[in-house]
Amino acid sequence: MPSALGDQRRRQTRIPRVVTSDSEDDVLTHYLTVAADIVVAAPTPDPVIPNPAPVAPDGLGELGNLFIGWMKWILVVGGVGGLLACGIMMAVGRRNRSSFAADGAAGIPWVLGGLTLGAVAALIVGAVM
Repeated sequence: MPSALGDQRRRQTRIPRVVTSDSEDDVLTHYLTVAADIVVAAPTPDPVIPNPAPVAPDGLGELGNLFIGWMKWILVVGGVGGLLACGIMMAVGRRNRSSFAADGAAGIPWVLGGLTLGAVAALIVGAVM
């Protein structure tokens, strides 16, 4: 039987709240304003500096495209295999091996993340270049 003192302590336990004062808000606002001013005042690149587009050396353009095509094929095969492996782990781990099933379910976002990154790789490189 629980004691009355234990019940009273549980009722008195409170979760501390973070309260910011007006001066802390003012400091944060000041620093954000200064950071925005620094970003706006950043120098623009000199337009005289040349920035040519990438050009493949003679005879290597087709080889590069072939290699990228192979990499995409490996990505697709790996993605299908990864999702199949996750499904097998979930099906096998359903009974009396729940951690095995959980590992299979936890692998799904990683496989989908890898497939997504592979799908948008050319877009990301094009945006950076």
